[in-house]
Amino acid sequence: MSSWDWLCQFGTNHRGDSFDGAGFSYLKGICDAWDDPRVRRVFFRACSRVGKTEINLGLHVYSQCHDPDVGLIATPTERLLQKTIKHRLWPMLSFNPATGKSLPGRHLQAATKCRTDRFVTHGAWSHSPTTLGDLDPKYLHLLEVSKFSTDNSDEANAVDLVLQRGSEIPDRKVFAESTPTLAGSCEISRLVEQATNRSLFVPCPRCGEYSALTVNESHEKLAGGLWWDRKRDGSSSPGLAYRTARYICPHCSSEWGDRERLAQVRRGVWVAPGESIDRSGALTGTPINAGPDESFNLNRMYAPTFTFADYAREHAAKVGTEREQDFRNSWQGVPHTPIQARTTWSKLAAKLCTGKWDRGAVPKQCVFLTCAVDVQLDHFVCTTFGWDSQKTGYLVEFGTVNDWLDVREWLQRSYRHEDGGPDIRAMMTTIDAKDGNRKDEVIDNCRVMNSCRGPFVWPSMGQNPKTFTGSFFQRTNIDASNNIGQSARGRTVEGLNLIRVGTRLSQEWLDNCLFRRAAGEANSLLFPDWARESQSLFDQLINECFDVKSGLWKHIDSTTPVDFRDAVRYARVAAEAYVGGDWAMNVRPRRVPQSSQASPSQKTPDGVEGLAAFADRVSKRRSLGKRFIRRTVNCL
Repeated sequence: MSSWDWLCQFGTNHRGDSFDGAGFSYLKGICDAWDDPRVRRVFFRACSRVGKTEINLGLHVYSQCHDPDVGLIATPTERLLQKTIKHRLWPMLSFNPATGKSLPGRHLQAATKCRTDRFVTHGAWSHSPTTLGDLDPKYLHLLEVSKFSTDNSDEANAVDLVLQRGSEIPDRKVFAESTPTLAGSCEISRLVEQATNRSLFVPCPRCGEYSALTVNESHEKLAGGLWWDRKRDGSSSPGLAYRTARYICPHCSSEWGDRERLAQVRRGVWVAPGESIDRSGALTGTPINAGPDESFNLNRMYAPTFTFADYAREHAAKVGTEREQDFRNSWQGVPHTPIQARTTWSKLAAKLCTGKWDRGAVPKQCVFLTCAVDVQLDHFVCTTFGWDSQKTGYLVEFGTVNDWLDVREWLQRSYRHEDGGPDIRAMMTTIDAKDGNRKDEVIDNCRVMNSCRGPFVWPSMGQNPKTFTGSFFQRTNIDASNNIGQSARGRTVEGLNLIRVGTRLSQEWLDNCLFRRAAGEANSLLFPDWARESQSLFDQLINECFDVKSGLWKHIDSTTPVDFRDAVRYARVAAEAYVGGDWAMNVRPRRVPQSSQASPSQKTPDGVEGLAAFADRVSKRRSLGKRFIRRTVNCL
């Protein structure tokens, strides 16, 4: 039996449900490539939730059932490996009528190896040489290869190390799949683009011409692809995109929707660059990268569990924001390339510097302040930003100081608020500790300046954007010996954490503020007019861009620093850390006293309820509750 027919008849998922061949019809071409004796390796680059893992493990079960031999399943981490083998592979084998009777008891089913009376499948994870030693698998299956660890530059590429296993076996089969990540450093993209690089072409229900399902990101409706109505100013809104999404045929310009979509997907044909397809579905030509490797690409427009409307709404909500990578990777199934716009310092200054507040004054919209300090060899670069409830940052002060006493004076400074209320000071500060030679010095000074009930002064470190992509920050414990995270074995310091900065998200946020968003709109930056003449500030802001080859942000001019750029990013990360990432719940308007004679207890330094204020409020409530109980008992 072919692998496709076998999966449709016997295949199950880890829950025991039968394999859905009708819903995942696009996977048949991948199974045909697996069955082809001329094909050695199969690579699948796709968005999430389209059956990547299910077809990967399903083909492994099929192969071990028909021709048992040594197998290997490799994942980025040990935890994912255990989840894959224990909670997916073993259940798939047990529910399958062709393999269920040959399995050992559940108490003998290991979490990192699958051994039956007919075959053995080993498990391995990236940068774990011991799990790869002396293994020559005939069936090699890699999951999420783009997430394989690349932290240790002294070791060879982790994906290439795994792919070398069993290469001397003439009929070895390899299946590697992954959701893509960043352009330039995405492993699955490298493998897919070196092979046939096929896309699924589907016929138009009106004219019968074949084309790949794509989203139309131009302003020309007749260009074809997924289209939705725009607002009068040309911008998209998620709700309008969801209500008006439809597909435009690039050949006949006819419109069709989800009623026809799945039927057309079932008639789809995998087409490689160099091949062409006619109305009958017949292929002509030869793939440009013809050879022993086959590769495939897929986005969520083909999936049975999503609709054109879902896809359009996500595009409208995420493209052009810090969440764009999520759409590109998880929905479109392509690597994400951050924007690479260039401008001059004077044009950027003219765009951002439209504020009218004085130096050292806080605009009326701001409800709290944060500071960021970038540590250099002989000086410190400091910034102070105000933030409103829409995540907009307002530059209040910036400059350089010479020593730690100056830093302390900067952080303890109070600023006049233009709403007429009490003066305000920064409630969260991050100080860069990425220089390993000064880490202990930074943490020690943070410990001196920090208050466990606020204002908070915490050290920070940027993280590798290849491995830390999900959020603006993570909080990590620090012990009394300045050990961090998992190395912190002693008693942790109360009220003091290290902030791990999400480099990718903070860099993309800043680039969006500089090149895409208007100054002062939600999630943007607004600078005062008095900062317009500071060429050094704006030269540093535009002196970094994303490098596609390395997947990292690099300096454009090596003679110009990026200290202020880092300080601006860290100030935003400090704001995220202070509100706990939840702006809607934790950011509230400042309470301005009606009279200038208001008591100190009525004056609040910021609009965010800190840990200290929360503790005081809870204490008062408990006290009032005890009084009420005592009075009630006395009355009774």
